[in-house]
Amino acid sequence: MAQRDYDLNLKANVFPMLSEQRGVTTIGSAPADTGGDRQEPGVAYCHNVMPSTYGLDSIGYTDRVPAVAPAVTDFSDVRVVYGNARSRLYLAWTATGSVYALPSGASVWVAVVATVPATGGVGFSTEDITIGTVNGISYIYYQGVGAFMYNESTGVLDSVTLVGISLVNTLGIVAASGYLIAYTAQAIAWSSTIDPADFVPSAVTGAGGGNVAGIGGKILFMLTNPLGFIIYTATNAIAASYTGNIQYPFKFRPIDDSKGGISLDKIAYEDDAAKQYAFSKAGMQTVNSQRAEVLLPELTDFLAGKIFEDFDEGTNILSTTILTSTMLKKVKLVASRYLIISYGISSYTHAFIYDIALQRLGKVKLTHVDCFEYVATQGEISKETIGFLLSSGQVQTLDFSTPGGDAGVLILGRLQAAYNKMMTLHEVFIENTGVTDTLAVYTRASLDGKNVSSTVVGYLADSEEGTRNYKFRTAAVSHSLLFVGKFNLVGTSIRYVPTGRIRR
Repeated sequence: MAQRDYDLNLKANVFPMLSEQRGVTTIGSAPADTGGDRQEPGVAYCHNVMPSTYGLDSIGYTDRVPAVAPAVTDFSDVRVVYGNARSRLYLAWTATGSVYALPSGASVWVAVVATVPATGGVGFSTEDITIGTVNGISYIYYQGVGAFMYNESTGVLDSVTLVGISLVNTLGIVAASGYLIAYTAQAIAWSSTIDPADFVPSAVTGAGGGNVAGIGGKILFMLTNPLGFIIYTATNAIAASYTGNIQYPFKFRPIDDSKGGISLDKIAYEDDAAKQYAFSKAGMQTVNSQRAEVLLPELTDFLAGKIFEDFDEGTNILSTTILTSTMLKKVKLVASRYLIISYGISSYTHAFIYDIALQRLGKVKLTHVDCFEYVATQGEISKETIGFLLSSGQVQTLDFSTPGGDAGVLILGRLQAAYNKMMTLHEVFIENTGVTDTLAVYTRASLDGKNVSSTVVGYLADSEEGTRNYKFRTAAVSHSLLFVGKFNLVGTSIRYVPTGRIRR
């Protein structure tokens, strides 16, 4: 039979969360046929791969901040704060409550003297730390301990007395519209607009508070949004909108279709972002002051499930682990564009990255403890600020350079010539790969159309700047293409020949 060509789709908005959900595509009804109602042969699995407007790129990592010396191995969380001189900096906590600062312009973590507050020790959780920024200064509240601000001159956390509230009952703080707001399990209190630490009720200063109508259970935490703030309870969310009235500065209403919160690390937000992204009891949702809406239901189903999949580049084996409990999850928003959902079994080893602008998913594989917006001297803010904090304190950012990093793994398709025929794969053509780039291309050949029978590496026959041609002579019922290394895929096509019939 004559050879046939087929172009692969590299622009699908979503891909299956598990490779087994990628169905077979029958491509051989006509040469170069990509029409019909059959499933398009897109991504079956990937990691260290991000979408572009035109295709799929491998990505790498750039070292930004070295690990802490002497060695620390239990970093767990990082937050953006503003010191008493209103400079932006980062504070990071270890699992036992030790605090490290990365001041503006610094290139290494600096230990914060752990006298006030004392090291957390057993039972410490960063979920008990909340931050509110008023007039350019961040107030850092330790539940049951008190409030602090970072002193940029001394490098310590100075105690701040919150007058008029009980530390015993106060769960946390948030800031909105020039107020510092404290909350208990059922009520809130807002500060004076003159002194954010003054909560003594007064018609002169504007400080006050009271119970919140409409809450569906105890208040868990609150987060700022452009209209005021959102109160997350055990069963619903309440929008608090700023009124401009000094006596009643906020009005409250339940948010339609909201299902409440789970924990702070499952909410992604930026103070000026119209939407918050919450992994709630309803799964992944976008939340604003009016409504909560479902986002990426396939991602919710995967993260709420108990099947974990990973690819080992050393053995070229794609493995599946059946879990007894659901995976760990943490959600962050970076540069108002990238929604990052970290996940793993006992630690965060992978992360989905949803490009809100392109509405497409990517995925990285990097063992980390947190993700945050790292801003230093980068030129391209949105593309170079996805920072990952490792347990050692090391900070790495994604490298989106084109072509990107050499750690990409991508499996495309399950391609079958016809329902009742074998197909022999002859060639794979790709574009936008440099002559010196390290890239191996394989076929994961299947003799039953489902399970991988062999993984065969292609022979690099031609390599010119921008294009490559990998040769095969592999017969199987179906083929999945495996790319390992550095790539910037825009155009990818195969050449094949339908061969003998399959006995069904």
